[in-house]
Amino acid sequence: MEGSMDVVMSPLRHQNYLFGCELQADKDYHFKVDNDENEHQLCLQTVSLGADAKDELHIVEVEAMNYEGNSIKIMLATLKMSVQPTVSLGGFEVTPPVVLRLKCGSGPVHISGQHLVATEEDAESEEEEEEDVKLLSVSEKRSAPASGSKVPQKKVKLADKEDDENDDEDKDTKVMASTMPQKKKEPPKRKITDEGRMFNEKWTDDYFFVEANSKALCLICREFVQVFEDYNLKRHYMQKHAAKFNAYEGLCRKDKIAELKKCLSFQQTFFQKVTTRADSIVKASFVIAYLIAKKSKPFTDGEFIKQCIESVAGIICPEKKRDISKISLSHQTIARHIEEIGKSIERSLESKATNFKFYALAMVDSTDATDTAHLAIFIRGIDDEYNVTEELAALVPLKDTTKSRDLYEAVKSMLKQFSLSVVNISGIVTDGVPAMAGKREGLVKLIEDDAIATQNSHLMKYHCIVHQENLCTKALKMDNVMQIIIKTVNFIRAKGLNHRQFQEFLKSIDADYGDTIYFSGVRWLSRSQMLKRFYDLRHVIRSFMVSKNKFVPELDDENWLTDLAFLVDLTAHLNELNMRLQGENQLINTMFQTIIAFQIKLKLWQAQIKANNFMHFDTLAKHSPVNSEKYAALIFDLIQEFDNRFHDFHEYNQYFAIFATPFSVDINMLPANFQMECVELQSDIQLKEKFDRVSLLDFYRSYLPRNKYPLLHNHALFMASLFGNTYICKQLFSRMKHIKSKIRTKISDKHLENSLKIATTSIKPDIDALVSQIQCQTPH
Repeated sequence: MEGSMDVVMSPLRHQNYLFGCELQADKDYHFKVDNDENEHQLCLQTVSLGADAKDELHIVEVEAMNYEGNSIKIMLATLKMSVQPTVSLGGFEVTPPVVLRLKCGSGPVHISGQHLVATEEDAESEEEEEEDVKLLSVSEKRSAPASGSKVPQKKVKLADKEDDENDDEDKDTKVMASTMPQKKKEPPKRKITDEGRMFNEKWTDDYFFVEANSKALCLICREFVQVFEDYNLKRHYMQKHAAKFNAYEGLCRKDKIAELKKCLSFQQTFFQKVTTRADSIVKASFVIAYLIAKKSKPFTDGEFIKQCIESVAGIICPEKKRDISKISLSHQTIARHIEEIGKSIERSLESKATNFKFYALAMVDSTDATDTAHLAIFIRGIDDEYNVTEELAALVPLKDTTKSRDLYEAVKSMLKQFSLSVVNISGIVTDGVPAMAGKREGLVKLIEDDAIATQNSHLMKYHCIVHQENLCTKALKMDNVMQIIIKTVNFIRAKGLNHRQFQEFLKSIDADYGDTIYFSGVRWLSRSQMLKRFYDLRHVIRSFMVSKNKFVPELDDENWLTDLAFLVDLTAHLNELNMRLQGENQLINTMFQTIIAFQIKLKLWQAQIKANNFMHFDTLAKHSPVNSEKYAALIFDLIQEFDNRFHDFHEYNQYFAIFATPFSVDINMLPANFQMECVELQSDIQLKEKFDRVSLLDFYRSYLPRNKYPLLHNHALFMASLFGNTYICKQLFSRMKHIKSKIRTKISDKHLENSLKIATTSIKPDIDALVSQIQCQTPH
């Protein structure tokens, strides 16, 4: 068998050529061979740094095709002038086309080796060509009527006796030569993958091959042979390695195989470790950039953070200090990473938006430290599985006017970016400024007109609940108290000397507080805290003002102090309401129920105060006598203010009830399209039990049958998509003033938007995906 194989084996003629190339940071090297039937191999020997290369990490990457025909990249070598300026590859062979590049470092890097070309002897092919000519002449002679000469038949020699395909082709050739001149259609070729060939373990001992990725890998030259066939592996071994490795026999041969296997495993592990280490360095840079943006810190903090980490690493883990020094944390890198993370979050939001069943918008505009107006657009969407997404969609800088038409164009651009239609918009909430809430040409009116044009007549437009509640508090007619308090506090805190002396005065008498609190009309929670602090320090403040010859006669007026006590208690109740209304991802029906409950409390307090019952007004109860009618009238004014400002919400009360309490709504009062489904629902005892045990959205998501209650499901999705307030917008602008402060006015609008998206998002960016897309960069 072996003798016959040696006879038919086509000898190869090898030609070796020198190979060399130079790599730069922005210069890849492409090695490919076009229109050549010969076999080509690139045998790489050494990788070296150029004489003028910087003392920085250099990573050389090679890109070629794998067995499946897909492009694959691996690390070829890591170099550094002061550590390892040259790497020997020991004859690393790869089949073209090949791309060599610098993944890290500036270069130059020189690669040397050999270009191997293997050509087969063409004696057999010449015989086949001669045979084809003879066969053609035979057919011509047989087709001529006057020809009677005989043509001797020639026996065809097979190149590969184990391949049945050639046998079929030779039979077809013989038939064609003896019968007709036309060529017969070739049968379909067999696919090697269909033959189910397995790797034979004896090939490792005989030919130094192992199985790797469903292919045979030569341990000596690291070349792949695609087909598991004894003939192919033996041919490779005999032609390339037999002269040197036939000398290894018995135990020596096994030891050599074990050594080559260990070398292969080490090389694979080395490349994997180099890749992992480089990716970890880039990932660390991304993570720190993400945290800087999440905490609204300056981009330049990255360099300071690196110094801190290096100092700590030098103490705790000195062996890691070298890797830490490679982390790029310059302000340029941080800015670039924040931009890429922002884009990643944006892409995730765009992907989520494609599944929104309904969505709502919350919008507020404000100015930054450079007087540039910005429109913040938050989006709240819900998909069919009741997954709610509430994110900053865009922060649009308005360089010119801030008219309703300007805001409208900004919103249209955002909707186009996220492929959203006004057909699915459920609601719009604003803070009530004329450019947005104007009845004729306001932003909300323009969007509503677009929605109506698409047959969407269910758009809910309303004023922020929290902002409405804050406006209600301003209806309290107690300026006689507030003006005195603001004037007194400003005197104490406006001048540094007075402020320091007041603080020392508090320390000297062991007061419960160390200072007063400024009042701010913008900060909604400041009023309650400031009034409480002022009331508790009223005696101390009186003594201090007397010492400064600034008499405040109201501090000796019992009626004025009683008014102050009433205001302290009432603002504390309003502050508690405000805190309950704030926060993200609150359902609008829950917030409205909170408002209704507070209105009921106001009516209760009014009746109790009329009856001189101060159970819920602890501070007021300390004073006597109390003008009950006066304070009951003030609460009545507040009740009317709440009724007026939340009148629009009462119109939606029925729809809130269908969503939040479907088992207790009055069927007769419902719209006709909901009546039948609500009757069925209220008759289902098992669903009622589930409704009482799980959260509202979980009930609709997991327990209410969709095919039986389609209208209730659609209504639930609509209601759950609505914003209850613009608190997240207000919170955003608080962060914006911190990020773009008077000392950071040069931050670009895009970097500002990306920083705010990261700071407010609940979407986790895919940092691993970002690392895989970016090339490793050395520190600036």
